[in-house]
Amino acid sequence: MLKSILTQQGVKQLNKEQQQTINGGGGLNSECHSDSECDYPLICAGCLCRPVGGPF
Repeated sequence: MLKSILTQQGVKQLNKEQQQTINGGGGLNSECHSDSECDYPLICAGCLCRPVGGPF
């Protein structure tokens, strides 16, 4: 379905914000640049949203 929507709109690639919206954003292992991009209580570690004190 997403592919057909993108084709109809002529979109070749989603930007990060659009992809985060589709993915639900900020979940475990989502790409990030700051803690604010991750869902609580996850933090941004090594450009991925990870649990505090969890395995990296």
